[in-house]
Amino acid sequence: DLVAHGVDGVHLYTMNHPSVSRRIWFNVKPLFV
Repeated sequence: DLVAHGVDGVHLYTMNHPSVSRRIWFNVKPLFV
């Protein structure tokens, strides 16, 4: 919904969990590329 309404980007607060960040990015990347 954010991307559809022109948001330039999204900041992820995943703290010290890079594996969580990777999983989220893998799933949402097609929305931004």
